[in-house]
Amino acid sequence: MYINPERIEHVVSLGIACMVAAHVLRLCGIPWTYAFYVLWSLTVLIYWRNARAKVSTVGKAVLVTGCDSGIGLSLALRLDQLGFRVFACCAHVDERSASAQALRRNGSQRFHVLQLNFNDDLQIFEVFARVTQLLARDGRILTIGRTCERTTCHETQHYLISKAIFDAYDKLLRQQLKHRGVKVCRIELLSPNTSEPQLDPSAPTRGKANANSRYIFADVVRNRGESDVSEAVEAHVKALTDAFPLNKYFSSIPY
Repeated sequence: MYINPERIEHVVSLGIACMVAAHVLRLCGIPWTYAFYVLWSLTVLIYWRNARAKVSTVGKAVLVTGCDSGIGLSLALRLDQLGFRVFACCAHVDERSASAQALRRNGSQRFHVLQLNFNDDLQIFEVFARVTQLLARDGRILTIGRTCERTTCHETQHYLISKAIFDAYDKLLRQQLKHRGVKVCRIELLSPNTSEPQLDPSAPTRGKANANSRYIFADVVRNRGESDVSEAVEAHVKALTDAFPLNKYFSSIPY
């Protein structure tokens, strides 16, 4: 079973607090070891009980983008099964779109398929207007990132820069929406990097980077279509249904 590192950090923090409390109780004549283990056991038990608590899906709604394929499509149908009202946003929703037709066919009466192209400001406004008409307030925002276990030298700088930007964005968004009761969670998709292709060492550096980028992109697209996305879907479900959500959730699948 995979344990979220944020959970481990919380448990360790509870242990440190219990150590301090045990020192205080020792002044009252209670043995330090006894006090520490009793306090830590009780606090960890309460913590894990709260960590397993779930929110009710009744009356809750979720807007999912990128439902044309992959994780977005599977997640939208999974959330519908759990009882959420789902707004599934697709780039194409006409009769020629097999994904949109599948969503309409398999979704319940609570299911909504919406046209959303992020390059079209009008479509963004239309989706916003339609959703806000049906919902009184928003409660949680999920962003998605990718963590590479291995990176090549020329990829590392781009990866670290982009990751730092998205981490800062999540942190800022979390602070801005805290007073409104809105939680911001990141879904980290853990995936080993693809092996670097064999390129001509005499080729220009820019040419190597471009060729390697095309190779990686093609491999990611291929893995995305063939791999099982159920683990990533369940990571999203946890982030949406945990009564006390974490800042980050992890899923170890190729993406």
